[in-house]
Formats: sequence, C-alpha cells, structure tokens
Amino acid sequence: MNSTTIVPLILTICGAMSFAPLQAAESWAFTPGDDAFAAEAVLDLRALNEPIAGEKGFIARSKDGNDFVLGDGSPARFWAMNASCKKPEDMAYEAHFLAKRGVNLVRVFADVRPDPKANPAAKIGDANRGTIDNIWRWVAALKHEGIYSLITPYWATGDAPASWGIRGQGSLWGVLFSDRTMQDGFKEWMRVLYGEKNPYTGVPLSQEPAIAVILLQNEDSLLFWTIGGFLAQKGQPYDELRAGFGAFATTRHGSIAKALEAWGGSALDGDDAEHGMIGLLGPWNMMNPNPAEHGRAIEQVEFMATTMRDFNAGMETFLRKELGCKQLINAANWRPADAVKLFDSERWAYGANQVTAVNRYLAPYHHGPNEGWALEPGDHFANQSCTLEPTALPLNCKQPAGSPFVVTETGWVLPDLYQAEAPLMAAAYCSLTGLDAVFWLGHDDRSWHEPIWPWGKMFKWPVGTPTTLGQFPAAALLYRKGYAKTGEVVVHEERALDDLWNMRTPLIAEEAGYDPNRDAGLPAASSVKTTVDPLAFLVGRVEVVYGGDPAKNRVIDLSKLIDPAKKTVTSVTGEERIDHATGLFTLDTPKAQAAAGMLGKVGPVKLHDITISCANPYAAISVVALDDRPLHDSAKILVQVGTTIRPTGWKEHEDEFEVDEKTHQKMKGFTIDAIGANPWQVEKAIGTIAFANATLSKATALDANMMRTGAIEGKAANGVFTMTLPADTMYVVVEKQR
Repeated sequence: MNSTTIVPLILTICGAMSFAPLQAAESWAFTPGDDAFAAEAVLDLRALNEPIAGEKGFIARSKDGNDFVLGDGSPARFWAMNASCKKPEDMAYEAHFLAKRGVNLVRVFADVRPDPKANPAAKIGDANRGTIDNIWRWVAALKHEGIYSLITPYWATGDAPASWGIRGQGSLWGVLFSDRTMQDGFKEWMRVLYGEKNPYTGVPLSQEPAIAVILLQNEDSLLFWTIGGFLAQKGQPYDELRAGFGAFATTRHGSIAKALEAWGGSALDGDDAEHGMIGLLGPWNMMNPNPAEHGRAIEQVEFMATTMRDFNAGMETFLRKELGCKQLINAANWRPADAVKLFDSERWAYGANQVTAVNRYLAPYHHGPNEGWALEPGDHFANQSCTLEPTALPLNCKQPAGSPFVVTETGWVLPDLYQAEAPLMAAAYCSLTGLDAVFWLGHDDRSWHEPIWPWGKMFKWPVGTPTTLGQFPAAALLYRKGYAKTGEVVVHEERALDDLWNMRTPLIAEEAGYDPNRDAGLPAASSVKTTVDPLAFLVGRVEVVYGGDPAKNRVIDLSKLIDPAKKTVTSVTGEERIDHATGLFTLDTPKAQAAAGMLGKVGPVKLHDITISCANPYAAISVVALDDRPLHDSAKILVQVGTTIRPTGWKEHEDEFEVDEKTHQKMKGFTIDAIGANPWQVEKAIGTIAFANATLSKATALDANMMRTGAIEGKAANGVFTMTLPADTMYVVVEKQR
C-alpha cells in the first residue's frame, strides 16, 4: 500500500470533496455475529464458485490474451480479496465466509524471506518456513471453498541483514533487480514455497491449479522515487547496477568512452570506465535532465526498464524450468515516480510475463502522527467521492492489449465517508472495461472488522466494514454473472518504444492529476493529434500496445458521451452514467440497477424498472435479480443499501488546515475529536424503492448473514410494488408472495 500524500493532487481534487458532515443522528449498531452458514440463508454466493478451485485445470488466458479463462476454457471473472488468516482453526470459517459473499480469488500476501528477529544469523537462502507453512495451509482452505489464490511472497521493506552478505547495503528497495546475491536468495525461497510438497494438499504449489497467478514482488521499481535512496547507498547492488549500465552502453555505443561522448561528454559521479561502470541520475534528474544530461537520461530510462523486464523474464524461466510452475505470472504491481512520463515504461517491463497489475486506492487527505496506518484524535482529513471526482476512480486503467489486468490492492480508505459506492462502482466499471479482478485490502480476521483495535487505535485500512464488505453481495453477483455489458475499445494507443524512453507524452494517462491540456506534445507519428480526456476511462476500455505503431492510434467520438458543460459521463454501452456536477452514479441494465452518491440532493432516481427515492445525504443502493431474470418480471430480487459509518461515539468538527509547509496552502476538511468505540454505527436509510413489476408483493429484511429477520413495509398497486428502505439492515429480499 502507498500512504504517500501527493499534495498537488490533493489541492486539485479538494474542490470536488464534500465537506458537510453527513453522519446522521439516526443510526443502528452493526453487531452481525458469527455466520452459521445455514441452508436457510436467502443468498450464499459460494454456489458461484467451483466445488474445488482448479478442478477444471489451471487458469489461463483467453484467445486474445485479454482475459482469464478456467481450465476448461470457459470465461472467468474474479471478485477478489487480500486476505490472510494466521490462526489455522479459523481458516475454514474465513474461507467459507468470503466465498458466501462472492469472493473467488484471494491474494495471499506474505513475506517468505528469513526473519532477522527470529534468527539474526540466518543466511539469505534460509526461507521463512513458518510463513510458508501458513501459506500452504491457507491455500488448501481456500481451495476447498472454490477460491483461487494469487501469491505475493516478497515486499522490499526493511533492510538487508549483515548475515545476508550483501556488501554495503541497507534498504532493500530496488536490490532484487540488480544484485545477484539477492536474486540467488530469492530463488531459494521460491524453491521451498513452490517446489516442496504442500502437506495439506499433497502436491507442491508449482503443480497446484488452485493457484491462479504468481506475483513476483510487491511495489518495487527502478523507476520509482525509492531508487534515489538506492543510489545514495553506494553498496554492492549499486555497483552491479552501474556495471549493468556500463555493459548496456557498451553494447549500444561500442565503449563507455563512446557512450559518454554521444551523451555530450558530461561526467557524473559514479562513472568508472576503468571498471566498466556508468553513474546513474537520480529520479528527478532522470525525468527532468538538463541539456548535458539529456542523452544519458533517455538511455537510463531504457536501461532501467530493460533491467526490470530481464529480471521478470529470468525469474519466470527459473520458476518454469527449474520448479515446474504452471501458473500465470505477474511481474509487479507498482507505479513510477511520474505517471505521465514513465508509467508505460514500467508496464512494458511487466510485459515479460502474462498478467499486468497495479495497486491503487481512493485515499483522500489524511494527516496525523500515524497516518500510514491509524486514525487518532487531532488528525486532519477530508472526504472524497468518485461520483463527484470520477477521474479519481482507482480502476481507471490503461490495459496492455493481450494481458489480463488486475488491481491487486484497492479500497476507499478510512476515514473517507463514501465507502459504500466502492464495490458497486468497481463491479460496474470492471464489467464495462473488461478489467479482470479487483483485490480489496485487506481482510485478516475471520469475519467482520471492528473499528477500534484492542490497543485503542483505529486502523484505516480494513475492508471488513458494512460499507465495503457489506456491499459485496450485489456487486459480486452482478459482476460475476455479467449483468453489465463489456464495452468496446474507446481508446486504442500504440507506443513506439523510443517514445517511452524519451518520456514523450502518452495519448492518455490514468493518474487523476493528468491534464490533457497541460500535458500536450504527442509524438509526431501519432494519428491522433491531441491528448485524450481521462474521463474516457469511464466510457469504455482503454488499451495500449507497446512497441506498436502510433499511426494506428484511434479514439472513438467521445463528444456524445462526455459533456463538460453538464459534467456528465456516459458509458459506450449506455448502462453506466456519472453526473459529477451533483454527485450521482447510476447503473441501468436489465438485471441490475443502482444509484450511488448524494441521493438526498438529486431527488428521485428513475431507472428502467425502478425508482429510488432516498433522503440520505449520501447512499449507495443496488437492486439485482436473484433468479437471473430481468427486473421487470423477476420473482426474487436483492436490494442492498449502503449509507455511511462511524465508530460509536466518533466526534469531528469542520476545520481548515495547512497541507503544504512550503506554500502554506490550506484546505477545508475535518479534525477528529474522538475516534469513539466499537461497534460501527450505520446511518439509517430513509426512503423508498418502487418496482415496475406486477409479480412482486412482499419484502423481507435480511441480517448480515442473509437470514430473514422480519417484514419490510411494502405495497403493490397498479403493477408497481413500493417498499420502504430498511432502517437497520443492509439487505432486503423482494419477491412474489407464495
């Protein structure tokens, strides 16, 4: 996860944030209790999963390479979660709990390197067998519930212990790409993890079809800001990277001397022609070189990207040839220092393997002493909704053609008040764009998450809340059943590799701060002469080909679908729409219809078969058929309601605070006065839903475990059934009277 605050971006989007406190005085306590997994539950999405994950064979790519298919070739859509379980006795329960709510893929994120605290003398090749045993056990439990796994075994946090034998090295950022000792150690960890037999299944993970994807490493890149610290350490990995750059330049120019001459003859600290080494620019200078550094910078970008791609390719060769791994492989999931200049180079490096990924969140401004993980009294924060700022949707991704694309971490990060829109908008827009999986972060408990930890802190990253995990069932159902159409390609970009190394402007970039008017200057070969509005990500699929021909760039006519004056964006399928002037997202398909945003301000929302009238300042309401029939004649429908949550006794006040010490710029938001206590308090929903369906005649409230709890007020008249929104639950089943 990335907790770095990007102030310029915050200042750009803060005008679209809503600053009025929306927590209503009327709320209900969320105390769901354990799930007995009773047969009488109205909805259990476990049935959507295979009886045993991988029973049809290994997950593969579709014929065009863009999507996943099961072992028998049938299409596969994944509703996914970052989930761990440290207690073996809870694994079976947690796996069933997640499967019931629509999860069919879990990212198993663990660190299999030696633990220096447990064994200070551990050699680099001594894998953490305790962690690996937990992974083996967890994969087996998930498999039993029809849930596939994506394994991430390494994250370059912390330092390299002296016992590892990496001379002069502290921080591990970037080391795996260049240092042979580190790479040898990594391979030994993989030999244990994938090569040895899993005692809980009887087969090694290399031969386990319930493993969908192997992710090599998490959130590290030679193109990110952390490379600056790597270069400053000047240890063994630094020397190996300089030697690699020297060999690269010698191959290109014939010698280091000729390379330096071609670059204008300028010298750099780190140049050592006698030992075959060339110095490297720090990330800022690489992206913004002066004239004397320009030639070096261009070739350094190419070298850095090539080094990562070669590592990714070499590690796949090792996994396949030496360990026999049969799964799809994903190189990484990170971002570069500058999304406009370098993201395509980063993604090109991932192209050595089959799957592309990124980690991205909606994380509005939050500042406090422990802002990376906790919320405390005195912290400043703001709220943000993608219904008001659609370019901030974390799922706005430019997908490399021929590669499944997954978001391996996402979430609307607390204390953001607008979490309830997240699963709904993810399901709708992933369906539209063909994005293949979204992994919510993170689930590390057997069921739901309480807001306050036992030691008194409020964790900011949980997903097991009423407004995220609680909104899974309808979202997972409509996404996995294909109730929203996949749209056509609306932007097709082809990028010559030379344009990547020269950091020329792409046709479209996916970061929210990208300004198509400011970031102009497309390559001359491009058949499209202007950059593309980032709102195109909300219209349909945006794809890119690396090493292609920019003359083949194409963009559909977006003028009829993006209205800057009215601030509306309509999908190419006509099923998704955002009015970001008022803050309203709608989904309108035959079997799934929904609205999210500032519903209390916009008045009744009329969709094809339903009308939602909601007085809450903010809510997300989904209506999905449970019998696979269009809503106008469905006999069993799920209504799912999300409002806003806060811990019991939470207190905040409106405030204005400084967000940039250098410029002294300020923004309006909130200051936390008290984080409160358990449990969550959920704002009561106020309003009605009218169904244009003459067969419906009753509505029944369901608890958090999908068990019937009592009748909801409803009335049928003139072919329309109208029900009251539930005041103390998230779910209602509307059906025909038997």
